[in-house]
Amino acid sequence: MKGKPLAEKVDDEIVKKSDTDQQTTEQNEDVNPQELKKAWLEYAEQIKSENMRLFSILTAHQAELFNSTIIRIQLSGQIQMDELANAKAELMLFLKKRLKNSKLTLEISIRPEDLAVEKKAFTAAEKFEAMIQKNPALAVLKQKFNLDLE
Repeated sequence: MKGKPLAEKVDDEIVKKSDTDQQTTEQNEDVNPQELKKAWLEYAEQIKSENMRLFSILTAHQAELFNSTIIRIQLSGQIQMDELANAKAELMLFLKKRLKNSKLTLEISIRPEDLAVEKKAFTAAEKFEAMIQKNPALAVLKQKFNLDLE
């Protein structure tokens, strides 16, 4: 058997990998919003056949460039946030390579208007409390006529 011993082959692979890692860490080109949008949609198209749910999230919610290294996206709910968080490492690797900026980070949040979801009233007491919130005069009538909820 001619060739390098296994230990030397492993060392060579480690050196090659560290060389490519250094190349990606040294990339810090400026990113503009148009390039981000193009790369974002390109990634969405790449994963369309593998993960239709993530494709929908990426195409329905556009990421915004907050500053030169922070990408922000606001989603509609926790399920979307979890789905994107699961794919975040792969997405960021793609964006860092495509946009040639290794300092990029992604901030995922839920839109504030989607956080304030109204609690659904189920029991008679909960329904009555919701009605009182809309019309406080009902509390006066309940007290005046000494009414009880069943």
